[in-house]
Amino acid sequence: MKNTAFLEQLAVNDFQVGIHGHIHEAKDENFQYDARRGLKIIAAGTFGAPAKEQVTGIPLQYNLLTLDPESGVMTVETRKKEKADGAWSADARWGDKNNPVPR
Repeated sequence: MKNTAFLEQLAVNDFQVGIHGHIHEAKDENFQYDARRGLKIIAAGTFGAPAKEQVTGIPLQYNLLTLDPESGVMTVETRKKEKADGAWSADARWGDKNNPVPR
C-alpha cells in the first residue's frame, strides 16, 4: 500500500493484520510503525477480477484465511489457477525456497 498514513493509523489503533486484494501478485509484507506496533499485510491476486483485468502469464490467485480462536494463530492458504478454465490448486511459494509450502 502506498498510503502509509492509513497504515500508521491502523498500527497505532492496534490492528495487526491487513488484507489487500486485487493486486495481481501474491505478497507477504510487514509494515512496522515502531518497535512494538506494526501490521502483517496479506495480499492476493485476481480471484474476482473481470476477464478484461486479468493479466496473462500470471496465475489467478486467492488466499483462504483460517483463525484458531484458542491460540490466535492465523493460517493463510494460497491457491492458484493457471488457466482461465482450469482447476484451483495449492500455490506453494512460501517458506524455504527449495521446499516451499502453500501456507
